[in-house]
Formats: sequence, C-alpha cells, structure tokens
Amino acid sequence: MIVVGAGVSGLSCARILHEAGLAVELLEKSRGVGGRCHTRRIEGQPVDMGVTFLHGDDPVFLTALGTYVGHDAFEWPVSLAGDGPTCAPGSLRSSVRRVAIPAGLNAFPKALAEGLTIHRETMAGSISMADGVCRVTSTAGAVFESRKVVLAIPLEQARDLLGTINTSSKDIAGLRALMQMSSSSSCLTVGALYPVSTPDPEFDVMHPPMSSCVALLSHDSSKRTSPAYRALVIQGRTSWSRERLEAPKDLWSRALLEEAGRLLGNWASQPLFVHEHRWRFARIDGAPAFRRPVLTQVGGAMLGVTGEGFSEAGGVAGAFVAGHDLAERLLEGL
Repeated sequence: MIVVGAGVSGLSCARILHEAGLAVELLEKSRGVGGRCHTRRIEGQPVDMGVTFLHGDDPVFLTALGTYVGHDAFEWPVSLAGDGPTCAPGSLRSSVRRVAIPAGLNAFPKALAEGLTIHRETMAGSISMADGVCRVTSTAGAVFESRKVVLAIPLEQARDLLGTINTSSKDIAGLRALMQMSSSSSCLTVGALYPVSTPDPEFDVMHPPMSSCVALLSHDSSKRTSPAYRALVIQGRTSWSRERLEAPKDLWSRALLEEAGRLLGNWASQPLFVHEHRWRFARIDGAPAFRRPVLTQVGGAMLGVTGEGFSEAGGVAGAFVAGHDLAERLLEGL
C-alpha cells in the first residue's frame, strides 16, 4: 500500500493499515511529518507554527488523542480574548475538547508515525494505473508500486496529481471536477520570542475583531513548562495572506508584528527572535468538499483520496477521521 502524504490524515490511514498487518509506505515531500501540526523550535523553545490547538468531539479522534498523547495533553485554550471571526467556530462549543501539548502539537503525528515506513523529502510527481498496478513516480524519478494508493494531501495537490493519470475514467474526471469547486485558504504566520519579563498578554488565544491583517494571536508560551521566552504566534487573515503570499517575508512579517504591537502594546512589535512560515494550504476554505473519503478503481488498481476536505468534522480531527475511515474501507475490501 502506498500513502502519499504524511500529514495527520495520511498517518491515520497508514497507522490502521500497518496495525492490521499490511505493508505500507508513505511518501512525504517534507523532512518532517504532521503537515499543519507543525512545531518549530526557535532558540530551543517549541512553537506551534501551524495548528494552534487540537480540538474535536468525534469519539474516534478523542480515543486516538488519549492513546497517543493522553498523558501529555491538557485543556487549552482556557482564556479567550476578542470576538473576531475564527477559522473554526465549532471549536469553541462546550461539547468540544480542546487540548495543547507541552512539547508541541507535532507530538501527536510523531506518535502516529512511530514504526511506519516513511520516505521523507519525496514528492509524488505523477501516477499511472494499469493492469492492476499503481505506479507513483516521484519528482526525482523514484518509482513506487502497489495495487492500492491513497492520496492524503491538500485538495489542490491531489487534484493536480490525479490529472497525471492517463485514463478516460469518468470517476476520476468527476472527482477532479468536484475538487475544483473547493479550495484551501492561505495563512502567513509569524512566531515571535520575547524576554520572559515581557508583560503577560493575559489570554491564551485572541481573535481581534477590528484588525485588517491579524486573524489570531496565540500566547504560545502559555502551553510550555518553564518557557525560556515569552512566545506569540501571529496568524494573518486569509484574504490578506493570499494577496501577499509571494511577497518577501520581511514585508508581511513586519506588518503582522506592527499590528500585534498596536493590539497588545509596543513590546509585541519588537521581538528578540522571529520565524516566518507561509501556509499555502492552511485549511479548507468553507465547508469540506466531501462527506467522506473517495475510493475508486482505475485499470484494476484501487485509488483512495482522503484528508480534511473529506470529513464534516474539519480541521485536524476531520483529517484524522477521514484517514481512519478510508483505512477501514480498504480493510473491508480485503
């Protein structure tokens, strides 16, 4: 079995298949795993540069949290500020569990990845499916073969990869057409470190109501045990980020820091250390594209597509559940 993408959805799918005794290989374009569950060490301190916290009420997802990081996860955020729009309004419902992890949210996908075969820095470039075999060729020319392949990557990337299959399959054409109707939002993000003597923001997460560029401020160091620095993560609004996605990072980084200074005090615009990250595919823009993962046959081989856009839960929980769902359907087929 080949799984393209070692984000939470791909790892969830691969984990179930692996534990069922199947041989699974994951192809991941990055050096790390976890996708948007991205924890960056800045001056040795973990900073969550992608997803701010894990949240959900799906039993399958909550069970996995308990299994893999239950001993470390704790309730967070507790203190909220601002009444601006959120990217996931459902995350604030009273029935939803919200957690952070002291070591960083990447601890969850790392636990899922334990023992799996992962080809890192390997980007899938094309797919061919014929005679019951699927061949995935990397951009570097390496070829991976299996009777079944799963795409667990952002909608836009999966749509492009499906377009490389030389087939007249109406299922593939229809799937690509449906995927064309959905897209991912972008998010420019800054992680900033300050002296621990810096004023306490007195919130865990803020959603500024009247900001032209900042969608969210996370008091990241409030997740850490004895942090060496005060840490903020500043996330840009979707439209603002999209317009500046290709701009030099120092330009949009400075704009986000200056806005943080306006919102919190001048100190927030003058960090000791900064790290920037461009999220081209930060999250599904609007409602998920599909209610559940897609599984189809081409040339006698099986092709599955999953990810956040294939679950009504949305977010990391949706990605996990969608990967889990597809794995169970593949096992049923066997």
